Amino acid sequence: MAGTEGGIDNKKLEIPQLSWSSKFILTKADDDWQSFSAAAPREYENTGERVDLKKVINNIIEDAVRAPSGFNRQPWKFVLNEKSNSLDIYMKKAISYLDPDNIGVYISIGAVIENIRISAGNNGFSTSCEYFSKKEEKCLTARIRFIKLKIEEDGQDLYSCINKRATNRRPFIPFKKIPLNISDYLKEEGSIRQNSKLAFISDKKDINKIAVIAKKVDCIRYGNMNMHKEFFSKIHFSKKESGNRKGLDKKHLGLGWLGCLFFSFLKPWKRMKFLNKYIKMNHLMALSTYFLVKSSASIGFLYRENSTTGDFVKGGEDLEHLWLAVTKSGLSLQPIGSLLVFFERIKKSENNGFTVEENRVLKSLYEEFKTIFPVSDKNGLVLVFRVGYGFRLKELSLRRPVKEVLTLDVQY
Repeated sequence: MAGTEGGIDNKKLEIPQLSWSSKFILTKADDDWQSFSAAAPREYENTGERVDLKKVINNIIEDAVRAPSGFNRQPWKFVLNEKSNSLDIYMKKAISYLDPDNIGVYISIGAVIENIRISAGNNGFSTSCEYFSKKEEKCLTARIRFIKLKIEEDGQDLYSCINKRATNRRPFIPFKKIPLNISDYLKEEGSIRQNSKLAFISDKKDINKIAVIAKKVDCIRYGNMNMHKEFFSKIHFSKKESGNRKGLDKKHLGLGWLGCLFFSFLKPWKRMKFLNKYIKMNHLMALSTYFLVKSSASIGFLYRENSTTGDFVKGGEDLEHLWLAVTKSGLSLQPIGSLLVFFERIKKSENNGFTVEENRVLKSLYEEFKTIFPVSDKNGLVLVFRVGYGFRLKELSLRRPVKEVLTLDVQY
């Protein structure tokens, strides 16, 4: 079947009459995927309706790409196979000093899968997901099959939140607590689907401890040349830089125009290095992290039993489901992303990219973190995040259009 520039033609597809068992299938098994077992089979009856692929698939992809990704990289590509009525998801691994193992990329792919599942249900489909584990830079990660249903798929109460979900980097309303019934709802939504584990802390002393840990981690981040360059290279300070619809637009940093101007001033590493040396600029900048975390009503921690790549994909599915539930509850969420990326790296003990002093500090912070949250070295750390009541951003981060990420039955 010929590929297209980014559209799907209006050809109608008649789905064959059969019953479908919705389950997760594990293929090309290796150590990364052995921790998963298939979900309980669930039988559905096919309606046999003819489906307008162009309309349905385009809508689903528009929802899929609203998933979060580190620095708004959007490391995904989709290929539709019309004959099998399936969608292949390819991931593009990132060359990242902050995240050399691409943990964030795997989590993002999981979030995409969850959005597809919810969007497909809204369009009258059930889905089954087949997972792949490959090591290539651009590789097939998952294959999703669609089947038309007579009944509504679960999770549809979250569908309207897909295009509302956003990272809120502004301070939250202090002293406004999250009601117990909402906390219980979030705990259930964040862990029930793919067996992730979710912990919340609301005690102000513990929140302050996490704020101090996050501040010290950011001191290292702002004081490291490679991390500084990577971070600032992903921020767009002009409309021209935002043209590819990837990366972080300055408007979404929650800094205001004066803060954005100051950030652009700090972009050259030589200038930042000079300021770090004479006025400890990295410590001053990390103070903003401290006060942001301290303003939180609660701190959440989502993690997996193990830390395989497959666990991070599954964790990404649960993360997106949780984030949509947070949005539905009228709350705001911001990942404290550098914490877990750094902690996952120091688990390696050798060749992790940190200096001797940075290793010493981070290991000490990691041990303190483990006294606050129930975590061990074998666990996969998906996300630490702050949650609370805040003022929403007026604009969402840009996403690439469907025509740039969707092709028909061709190699990526």
